[in-house]
Amino acid sequence: TLNVQEPTVHVQPLDIKFAKEVPIDPETGETTTRKKYRDKLERLKGRPLRREEWTAIADGLNATLIESKGRTNPRTLSKRMGLKPGSHFQWNGDRWQSIARSGIFSKVWKTSPVQMADGTVQLQVLAQESPPRNL
Repeated sequence: TLNVQEPTVHVQPLDIKFAKEVPIDPETGETTTRKKYRDKLERLKGRPLRREEWTAIADGLNATLIESKGRTNPRTLSKRMGLKPGSHFQWNGDRWQSIARSGIFSKVWKTSPVQMADGTVQLQVLAQESPPRNL
C-alpha cells in the first residue's frame, strides 16, 4: 500500500504581504522617490533633465521593496483559490493566474505555499496592490 500524507490548509489559508518598490539614491544609499531624485539631479545640474536623459537614469536606479498597506482581503482570495482551513492543500494554477491577471495586484514578486509550525500549509503572497480605481 502507498501512504500519502497531504498537508492540510492552515486556519488562515492565505497571507498577503504588501510591498512597494522604491528607488535607492546611489549617492546616499537611502530610499527615495523618483520625483525627489529627479528634483535633486535637476538642482545639481541647474536645469531640467531631458526626457530621454531622465529615462536612462531612472532605468539604471537600483530599487528595494518596502512594506506597505493594502486593502485586499486575504479571506476573499483564499475562497477564490478554493483553500479551506483543515482541507487538503491543492495548488490550482489556473485560479491563481485568474487572480494575478485580474488587476488586483500591479506586481507579484512571490507566491508560495509555506509550511507553518503546526505542520499545516499557508499560501503566502508578496505583491504590490494596484491603486484604487474609480469609475
